[in-house]
Amino acid sequence: MVGKKNILKYMILFSIFSSCFEINLEIANDKNENIIVSIASSLSIPFQELIQNYESEFSQSKIILNSGASNTLFYQIKYGAPVSILISADQNIIKKLTQINIKIDSNSWKELVKNELVLITPTTREIQINSLNDLKSENIKRIAYGNPNLAPVGSYTKEILIANDIWTLVESKGIPTQTAKQCLDYVSRGEVDAGFVFLTDALSVINDVKIKLNLPTVSSIIYTGILIPQKNVINEKAKHFFSYMQSLISQEIFRKYGFQIIY
Repeated sequence: MVGKKNILKYMILFSIFSSCFEINLEIANDKNENIIVSIASSLSIPFQELIQNYESEFSQSKIILNSGASNTLFYQIKYGAPVSILISADQNIIKKLTQINIKIDSNSWKELVKNELVLITPTTREIQINSLNDLKSENIKRIAYGNPNLAPVGSYTKEILIANDIWTLVESKGIPTQTAKQCLDYVSRGEVDAGFVFLTDALSVINDVKIKLNLPTVSSIIYTGILIPQKNVINEKAKHFFSYMQSLISQEIFRKYGFQIIY
């Protein structure tokens, strides 16, 4: 009999390969040279606006946006997805790419924006949380957090919970998710009592959740961008868009959605 862990593994691998296949189809079906940009899922909202602005100004360029948990993005690139720009919420992902001999433009390595980790609850009910120790309450039965093996938000969550000697307790009540967005959905729909998400995600549905705690993480939550050559050549349009991402216009978009600029 196939165990639950193996089933989960196969589902994740299927998702990864399906995403790679879809990206390649889009390239094959478009005669124009596209820019494939893979981003951490928590960047989706600002990037949609940023890309809309960019394409309206530079109509000859077409951006294909691919978002997901940073570890999923890593495996997509590992197995051949033709990504020109990667922006990860975990700097170790880029280091892992070099360790498996994926060529990157190391000169383009750029720390772009910062985020924060927060604990949220649904607005549909009143849950008293003033510190992490309050998660021990019997009234709090289900806590959502990102799977540390899949999503950087989960790694940051686990770090701070271990530092506060409460990881085992939270894990026993835990509902692990593949992305911060999935965790956010569980809380906003009232399916769990509390959840750990990025501040920017919480702000995007602030009418549906309450921010209970702002948590100082052990490691800073930094989104790092990198250019990835295709056939040993950096796409010039990708390089241009990468520079646009660092422009004053782009900075204002990131700030509007709660990110802190660090470049």
